[in-house]
Amino acid sequence: MNNLQSSIDRLGWENSILAEQYMNVDEEIEGRNINDDEIVSMLNRSPLEEDEIEKPIIHPTVSVKSALESLQVLSDFLSNPPAEFTYDKSILFKIRSLKSDLLTYSISKKKQTSIDNFIRND
Repeated sequence: MNNLQSSIDRLGWENSILAEQYMNVDEEIEGRNINDDEIVSMLNRSPLEEDEIEKPIIHPTVSVKSALESLQVLSDFLSNPPAEFTYDKSILFKIRSLKSDLLTYSISKKKQTSIDNFIRND
């Protein structure tokens, strides 16, 4: 029993189980006799309210074209902001850089047809 306890202690957990508890876990579980009424009451509990159920987050798909348009609108806004609005000017540079990267990506993904596709070799 001491060897088991020393092994548990070496794990370094704050709230680790005692070796005696570990060895008697089956007896402890048997001591928790649940009667039929308790089982039925657990099953008859009201379901969670709709607000309590965790809903998955759905991220809409945004097209490259839409992202480019949005970056342009943001860039235009930051180029001529309202007088009381202040921001770090380096953000405008980063937005323009991102727009450039996205435009380069968009161009690289477009299929370019060649004239060979339209010429028939008869």
